[in-house]
Amino acid sequence: MRAARLVAEGSPAGLAAEPAGRGVLGVRFPPGALPEAAERLDGIGTRREVLPDRVIVAGDDAEALAAAVTAR
Repeated sequence: MRAARLVAEGSPAGLAAEPAGRGVLGVRFPPGALPEAAERLDGIGTRREVLPDRVIVAGDDAEALAAAVTAR
């Protein structure tokens, strides 16, 4: 790894049991629609990551993210 940083400590089970405090959505689109759809999602949430088959949108409230994505 390069430029890695420690963000949490503990056992895998202990870390998984802690609430993440963030909402994350994976949004899929029909083939060929992903680039344009990803642009339409710009500004939703605190982070957006475009993957080959979907867009990941992260924020504080998953329900609010889902409503914002659906509205666009």
